[in-house]
Amino acid sequence: MNKKKISRFFLIKKKLNEVLKPIYMKIIDTSDAHYSFHGEETHFKIIVVTKKFNNKKILLRHKKIYNLLDSEWSLGLHSLELYTYSPDEWNKAKIKNK
Repeated sequence: MNKKKISRFFLIKKKLNEVLKPIYMKIIDTSDAHYSFHGEETHFKIIVVTKKFNNKKILLRHKKIYNLLDSEWSLGLHSLELYTYSPDEWNKAKIKNK
């Protein structure tokens, strides 16, 4: 029986979508920028906007994501660059960056 390996990118996307129900999410695999990890899914930049982050401090948001992806660390995930926003914060950031 040949089991097809599911990419870490899609596993991360699935886990975050199921729990955080984001109104916007962007996941970028930045692994190729790290020579020693070339060709592997080890480094990601993640932007998440969700109502679940309303009135939550950044540290708690990051802990939530790290906990959701806990099983991936032992399987080769090496680094996350996280940008976490509530919808209000996201709207303000978009206006500020225009």
